[in-house]
Amino acid sequence: MADPSLVSAQHPDFDELADTFADIHSQTGTLERKMALLLRDLAPSLPTSTPIQTNTCIENNSGIEL
Repeated sequence: MADPSLVSAQHPDFDELADTFADIHSQTGTLERKMALLLRDLAPSLPTSTPIQTNTCIENNSGIEL
């Protein structure tokens, strides 16, 4: 996990975003809904020059990477 001081230094609104997530967490029912609402609210503030990293490795039940 990243050092919290580095994350805060790179993203000045980190505390506000954490509060937003906490609010969403307390007001919604499912994890999917919480994340969808958080991403909807954060999308306009994300820097466009930073690529979004995703995990593209998918494993099936046999353990073989697809």
